Amino acid sequence: MKKSNKVLMALCCAISILTAFFSGCYLANEQDNPFDPENLPPAFAKTYEGTSGDSGYGLCQTPDGGYIIAGGTSSFGTDGDVWVIKLDKKGTIQWQKSLDSGQDEMARSVHMTRDGGFIIGGNRGNEDTLYQAWVVKLDAEGSVEWNRSFGTVGGNMYDTIKDVIQTSDGGYMFIGSTNDGSFEFNSSDIWIGKLDTDGHLQWQYRYGHQDSNMDDVGHSVIETTDGGYIVAGETKAYDVDGTDAWIMKMTAAGSIALGGGTPLPRKAFGGTGNDTVNSLIATDDGGIICAGRTNSFGAGGYDAWVIKLDINLSIEWQKTYGTAAGNESASSIKACLDGGYMFTGTTTAGHGGDDIWVVKLDSAGSIQWQKAFGNANHDEAQTGIQTADGWFAVAGSTFYGDSDTTHNNVWLLRLDVDGDAGSMAINTNALSSSPGSVTITTPASGNDTDRNPLSSGMGEYDPVCTVGTTSAVTGIQYP
Repeated sequence: MKKSNKVLMALCCAISILTAFFSGCYLANEQDNPFDPENLPPAFAKTYEGTSGDSGYGLCQTPDGGYIIAGGTSSFGTDGDVWVIKLDKKGTIQWQKSLDSGQDEMARSVHMTRDGGFIIGGNRGNEDTLYQAWVVKLDAEGSVEWNRSFGTVGGNMYDTIKDVIQTSDGGYMFIGSTNDGSFEFNSSDIWIGKLDTDGHLQWQYRYGHQDSNMDDVGHSVIETTDGGYIVAGETKAYDVDGTDAWIMKMTAAGSIALGGGTPLPRKAFGGTGNDTVNSLIATDDGGIICAGRTNSFGAGGYDAWVIKLDINLSIEWQKTYGTAAGNESASSIKACLDGGYMFTGTTTAGHGGDDIWVVKLDSAGSIQWQKAFGNANHDEAQTGIQTADGWFAVAGSTFYGDSDTTHNNVWLLRLDVDGDAGSMAINTNALSSSPGSVTITTPASGNDTDRNPLSSGMGEYDPVCTVGTTSAVTGIQYP
């Protein structure tokens, strides 16, 4: 009898161990592969709400299948702070923090770094005095590793950045614009800064034209396979009545000419109206693709504008996307797994007011699908990505919300492969695409653009960064 009990107990223990082992293997596999097709979260649209105006600008996916959103908040902290929200793959808040340097702050971009942390690019300052660029490095849990501020101290200067990327040497590169007052005129110039791995400034230059009416603004930068960079933005140098999209290549040291003095390619694209490029990415063929907006050509008003360029910045194709009755703009473009592209932006031809707008293109720029999300108020998308499971995610801001519809809330949309977001109403108004009659300005000499050092007042500073715990709630949810 005792022997039988011992055998039975041993058998039960063995079964328990095997059950625990296989359960552990299953859980480990599930955790190791958050993109398992059998375990995908549904499409959704969720708001993240405080008590005042909040916005989302930067978005990236994390290795666990979740997301990081960076933007700004007036609901938490003091006087407007950077707001960082970590979400799981279902859009549930895991942690959220405010970042305060003692002034007004706003994040414009966030990217994951090779060590599993995050790099945030934004601005700090006050509209009545000055703005400085602000770069913050976070670890994987959102703790600040370092923060640096760049720009002018004192005076009435507006030095801002739009994006910060990690470079192949482990450092970082930011792009924006400055009017630091180095010259006789205070027009703005494109501003590029190279940082080392700890965020210390290695070099910085301004690129533009020395004229009070020739503003040059930088919006996006990528690193090329040769270690150089391509920057994109807008310029007034070649259009008296408007702006042109402005794209130029530079070396790893920020030079716009090769060692022998041969200028690197740089070109302006546009018509008689206002044209700009807000985002660019490298393509597999060595070229680039850019997205922005134009009112020089298209269906009417402002239209979204996508340009495909080869390695020498020559146009391979370019198209506008819009409706005759509305205004459209592309704020971000990303490559897709099928060789096509998706861009996000805004349209007024959706549900009323400005709506979030997502457009899927094939490799030649033809529309595969397009969707608008929003209500009669103001809704806008700042960036979108294709997720590792082949679906899509879009971050921005909206007046949708449970608590109060008089201020913005951060909005995250998870869309399926057809661009649907659960049970949320979607507008699919007819959208046209057409080539535009683009004027390409290729400067004849190497002196059309100046590369200049910044004034002695443009330095690097280490502000005190206070991390706060915020308490946003998830508001409107679809489904």
